[in-house]
Amino acid sequence: MPTSCILNLINGNVRSTMHLSVEGEDPQSPLTDAQLEALAIYNLSVPYPLAPERPYNDRLSDRARKGFELFFVEGDADPTFPGGNEVCGDCHRMPFWVSTNTPGTGMDAPTWRGAGDRHMILPQGRLNNAEFPWMRRVLDEGRDEFSIWAFSWSGKAGRRHAFSPVWNMVQEGSTGFSGSFARQVTVNETIHQNEDDLRLLAALEESALQGKVVLETEGVFLGSDKANKVALQFNPASDGKFYVSKNGTGENWDRAGLLNLAKDGRFIGTFTARHGIKANLFTNPQPAIWPEYTLSRSSQLSMHGNRHNFPKLKEDGVITISGRHFSDDAIVFIDGRRVSAKLTLDEENVRIDFEESPGSGLHFLQVQVPGGRMSNEVLLYVEANELATK
Repeated sequence: MPTSCILNLINGNVRSTMHLSVEGEDPQSPLTDAQLEALAIYNLSVPYPLAPERPYNDRLSDRARKGFELFFVEGDADPTFPGGNEVCGDCHRMPFWVSTNTPGTGMDAPTWRGAGDRHMILPQGRLNNAEFPWMRRVLDEGRDEFSIWAFSWSGKAGRRHAFSPVWNMVQEGSTGFSGSFARQVTVNETIHQNEDDLRLLAALEESALQGKVVLETEGVFLGSDKANKVALQFNPASDGKFYVSKNGTGENWDRAGLLNLAKDGRFIGTFTARHGIKANLFTNPQPAIWPEYTLSRSSQLSMHGNRHNFPKLKEDGVITISGRHFSDDAIVFIDGRRVSAKLTLDEENVRIDFEESPGSGLHFLQVQVPGGRMSNEVLLYVEANELATK
């Protein structure tokens, strides 16, 4: 990943805002070139915040699915917008809901990714002015992100509530990790009384089987006179007893065995869903997918006003999209579940051959680098005449 762009920003800040200079003299950076490069790499390695409401099985809620359709297809029924509904996704484009050089202003269309973690909206944050009475009311009530971002779909008559599901899209849309990532379950003598924890543990195992997370367990086996520490890792390649000792003893356990030991007071352990070995953002950027564009690659970032042409899966079982930061060994997911498919890549042109249909209607497509991050979602329409299983 090139560092030149972020280096330019860092240099400007270090030489001016962060460093006192003598009037009339060119301020010099107090950092060496190596330090500046390290700072650039650090900034480029900071990921977007996790989607706070993403389901742990990665299947979007009905409201989030509607939000995607409103944002990228149907649009906002703004009575002041000429020519029909305003489709936000025409400017805030896939893969990362952003573009540059907005017609008429030349400003960037800021990304909606991570909107639930910030209060500034619009280019230059020009709406974030406490002197505006509508903004003052929100500030006085606690400055929650939803109320601020909802100004984007509000008018004199107030908020257009029919468009509010886009916030569920924001809160659930992928920023690179499965909804299982970083979730934990602790098992002890009372685990069998907690159905929610049991369901979550089963879901974490399913995510590990699909390669979305690495599931590990730290705990102790309790004997009559001492406690023995244990570290286990869920290994999908194991035959039934998936929990393998990390210390090389060769001992394996299955979930039922560990839960029975916990019920008898002989095991306490915390199960944690971790990311894989290719999750460093600088060396392994988040995979990106978007509908196939007809314009040249150099102009894809400024396709304002051009509606996304989302893929439609027909009887031949083949779609073509665009993508980057993954290869033909990437894992394909539909609605959060791994599916059998073959990828063929030609630069940023991606062909996907599906083994079977997910069923007619609207679905959400993702890819994942094995051991790495998951891509953004792309809307996938499947026609009523489904393909037969190949």
